Amino acid sequence: MSRAVSEQAPQFESGESSGPGRARLNLVPAQVFLPLAWVLGILYAVVTPPFQVPDEFQHFYRAYQVSEGRLTAYRQDGRVGGELPTSLKTFGEQIWGETFDPTKKIAPGRVWDSRLIPLDPQNRQFFVFGNVSWHSPTNYLPQAIGIAIAREFGLGPMGIFYAGRFANLLSWSLLIYFSLRVIPILRWTFLLLALTPMSLAQSASLSADATVNGICFLFVAAAVRCAMTDAPIRPRELVGLTTCGAAVALAKTAYFPLTLLFLLMPARRFSSSRRYWLAFCIFLAICAATAIGWSLCTFGAESYSMANVSPHRQLIYMLHHPALMLHMELGMLLAVPFLSSIIGQLGWHQIKLWLPLTATYFALIFWSTQLGGIVTRRFTARQRLVLALAAVGCWGMIFSLIYLTFTPVGGTSINGLQGRYMIPVTAPFFLMFYSARRRPPGAGGALIAPFVLLFSLYALAVLVRRFYIW
Repeated sequence: MSRAVSEQAPQFESGESSGPGRARLNLVPAQVFLPLAWVLGILYAVVTPPFQVPDEFQHFYRAYQVSEGRLTAYRQDGRVGGELPTSLKTFGEQIWGETFDPTKKIAPGRVWDSRLIPLDPQNRQFFVFGNVSWHSPTNYLPQAIGIAIAREFGLGPMGIFYAGRFANLLSWSLLIYFSLRVIPILRWTFLLLALTPMSLAQSASLSADATVNGICFLFVAAAVRCAMTDAPIRPRELVGLTTCGAAVALAKTAYFPLTLLFLLMPARRFSSSRRYWLAFCIFLAICAATAIGWSLCTFGAESYSMANVSPHRQLIYMLHHPALMLHMELGMLLAVPFLSSIIGQLGWHQIKLWLPLTATYFALIFWSTQLGGIVTRRFTARQRLVLALAAVGCWGMIFSLIYLTFTPVGGTSINGLQGRYMIPVTAPFFLMFYSARRRPPGAGGALIAPFVLLFSLYALAVLVRRFYIW
């Protein structure tokens, strides 16, 4: 392995640049990350009312199903879901009424009073959650473990709901922490990407996206680490990278293009070019087999139905209008509202953060790509091309799959497109701007850590105002 920028414990170091009698605090991203992630994540989990994260009703039901050992949903009367305790529905109705309205204010007392609802696991009914049934059970493993533990302690629906949220936050934070330990460059960039309000809001909920994002970040980190050395490849490196790649393929099909990052590794790490390409083909085959194997266990597009939506007819339309599709997808990608939603468009996408502050966050991410470089390790033009292909491939897959499955045939825009889907794509995208300039240990941390903290506190204040005040 290449000698990465050394991980050091936070400490004060004197230096000539600091001036006589002055000290500089050297912050290590991995060690800064966990306190920020846990403190801010818990605040997001508590401040955000139940089900005020997209599809959290369905994620709750699917996670509960997995907690009982049922790994796949099933069909009943043409609907896809599972049989669960009726009290899970009662819990939601106690807080929001029979009809959920995401724009409605809520009294904290209503959430607290719901703690009195007993679970009563024997009284059950069929719940529909086809739109998340295609998620692998591994995406719900953290939530399911939290729910199962809370159930053993006799907690009701409210207790197991928050136990699932906190378990999801813990799992995501550990995945990102190990990503920061593994990647040898741009650790501050990864920290900024992981701690956006949008990312934190997802991770402090029951959403499957928390695990998906964490797994994708870990794979990108592992691929970059393998690319930062010329030493002969070791079997454990290949096994580790292949395991992470298969986990990405299992997590969400739209991120399959990330597997191209295997090609960041220089061919000289293998004994011959032939072995290099053979290893890549085997790696790709394992990832593809994993994705296909799980897809065969789901109902695919039949998991849910929407008016005027037909993936088959939509695909024909897309193939007949490639220029129109490219223009539409590129236009939606570059639209300012969509780009800003990657940083923070909270709740059910109706809570927007102040655009100038969001632009500042983006600017800080770009600036951070000039920190934490290894002067002897630069990305070649070929490696930057691989990063670009992975990012563009994910963009095309995300937009096209949503257009296929959620948009009426021939639609002029993509229904259901959300900035949160681009979180894993930001990792390879910003890596393209990596600079190998030397910087002092901990450079940038004194600015980035407080900025992330203050930005999230601002976002939390917006949530409190929106959910509880006016």
